[in-house]
Formats: sequence, structure tokens, C-alpha cells
Amino acid sequence: MPPYEHQGDRDEIINWAQKKGEAGLQDYWNLKNRVSIDGLPTPISELV
Repeated sequence: MPPYEHQGDRDEIINWAQKKGEAGLQDYWNLKNRVSIDGLPTPISELV
């Protein structure tokens, strides 16, 4: 494994979420997180 030096934290996810806004995040969650990886319904699917 090559040597690694920490150069700082990444903030891409924070910037992405801020651009989406609260309503955009809700829409994304409803679209992407209604079922689990094993195909089972999640609590988000009950809120829609």
C-alpha cells in the first residue's frame, strides 16, 4: 500500500446537499431509499 498523508476532509456531500435544498433532499430520499438493499420496504416508504 502506498504511503498516505491526510490532506483535509472532503466536503462534496455537504455541497451537494446544500444545492439540493430541503425539498430536493426529501425528493431524493423518496426516490432512492424506499426499499432496502434486500428489497424490503423502509420507513421512508411509509411516509410517502
